[in-house]
Amino acid sequence: MFKVTVIGCGKMGSSIVKALLSGENFLPEEIVCCDHHKDNLCELDKLYGVVTTSDILSAIKGCELIILAVKPNAIPLLARELQGKLEGQLILSIAAGVTLKKLQELFKYERVVRSMPNLAVQVALSTTVWIASKELNEDDIRKTEIVLNSLGSSFRVYSEDLIDTATAIAGSGPAYQYLFMEALVEAGVRLGLSRELAYKLTLNMVKGSVSLAEINGEDFAALRYKVTTPGGTTAEALYSLEKNSFRASILEAAKVCYERSRELAKVEH
Repeated sequence: MFKVTVIGCGKMGSSIVKALLSGENFLPEEIVCCDHHKDNLCELDKLYGVVTTSDILSAIKGCELIILAVKPNAIPLLARELQGKLEGQLILSIAAGVTLKKLQELFKYERVVRSMPNLAVQVALSTTVWIASKELNEDDIRKTEIVLNSLGSSFRVYSEDLIDTATAIAGSGPAYQYLFMEALVEAGVRLGLSRELAYKLTLNMVKGSVSLAEINGEDFAALRYKVTTPGGTTAEALYSLEKNSFRASILEAAKVCYERSRELAKVEH
């Protein structure tokens, strides 16, 4: 395939390495991991047999794509270390709020990709939205798609504003879903179920609902109607949710998440 360097091997970085190796696209010797925490590197070496180094210049030598998996506030320092040292590599950033323009300014380099994976990258099921600078060629796009599709599903957008929108839906969405599941477990316990059984019922209900939606392909509202008998128990529950602003709460949560993402993008990194 081609050589990839992952800079930053914390939770997201190590999850990306795991996901890259879980498919058929990359071999351990094609992935270089770079981090200043030697414990992180030792763990990745032990688990996956990838190449590891704490020397950033050694890490990028001969690679074709560099994944920036560091926190947003670490990007400026990293950029200073790499300015003038890049030799045609493609830069792919997962740093929240760091725009294409800011990446280009900091690195003084044009060929960059901004992406937003989510927590499910840990099991190679991430929903990743990405945007590329106009300087990328067809081979750059191909490599970007290979890498991001190795993490799960990827969706390219052509307006950077949509990255912030996607953050509110796919990026932060798992947290909304887990909060809903947590509340459902608590409801089960309150109504007399053991916590273990309530957890299992909730988990399997969500898995089944997602699988049915994928296979059926119908609109979510249409599927909801199939569960809702007029005058029945589900209708009563849905009425209570709507009366207590369930839908409006989700809309408002996504809105404030989007606005916060936009604010972070305006912060000087």
